[in-house]
Amino acid sequence: MSFIQKLKKPFNLLHRSGRIVALILIILFPSVTKLLAQTTLERLEIPKKGFYILKEDSLIIDELVMNDSSNIILFRSSSASYIKVNKMIIGNQCWIIGTGRSGTYGIAGKDADQAYGPCTHGKVGKPGTNGTDGEPGKNLTLEIDYFESTQASPLLVRLNGGNGGDGGNGGHGGNANKSTTHCSCNGGNGSNGGNGGNGAAGGSLTFQCLKCPANILSSGTIKINLLGGYPGYGGEGGRGGSAGSGDQNSKPGIPGKVGTKGKKGQEGMYIYTKPGS
Repeated sequence: MSFIQKLKKPFNLLHRSGRIVALILIILFPSVTKLLAQTTLERLEIPKKGFYILKEDSLIIDELVMNDSSNIILFRSSSASYIKVNKMIIGNQCWIIGTGRSGTYGIAGKDADQAYGPCTHGKVGKPGTNGTDGEPGKNLTLEIDYFESTQASPLLVRLNGGNGGDGGNGGHGGNANKSTTHCSCNGGNGSNGGNGGNGAAGGSLTFQCLKCPANILSSGTIKINLLGGYPGYGGEGGRGGSAGSGDQNSKPGIPGKVGTKGKKGQEGMYIYTKPGS
């Protein structure tokens, strides 16, 4: 072993040991990772109709001022956020938003191509694709020491689940070509519509306030939307193609079926506690 290799050996060992220790800390103390993903500010003032978008999953502020119609958007890449404020002052119609995204719509199926040539049955349309499920609302822990509202309007917290996407419509069946006394030509069947996506569950709010009245939620000072997302509708079935003309036995195509409607998401829940209670 060369001198350089001997010299590098303890450093490599130390590097591996450091990674092992870091992994153990993350497993045993999850709060360590939380501390690594937080934003700390002395004062934050959001202008009228302005937006503040969290870039981390945690936000710690000494003083937060939300002017009229201002908004805080929770961190998109995390399912849960933590906001700690020593003093919070809000104006009229202020929002904290952590709604789940709606599911995408299904794609409509392609109509069948036209049949060519005598005694040719109509072709079948393509089925619609399913709508996707909505995204769950965010989970928020909001801790405030002192809360002040300068207007009668409440602070609005929206953590509702995303709606399910509608299913795509089924493609129409193709018309049959001309029949004769020697053959029957049936119309092509329509395809089924795609199923609707499920609405997602609403998020949860854990709210703690040191100097707030016990009825701060029931009095309407803070209003919460934790509703589950609405279900997506199933796509319409495609029409059946017309029967070929020229005989009595040709039949039209069978229409496709409507896709199944999705399910509504469950409503989220909230917990309100006062320190020491």
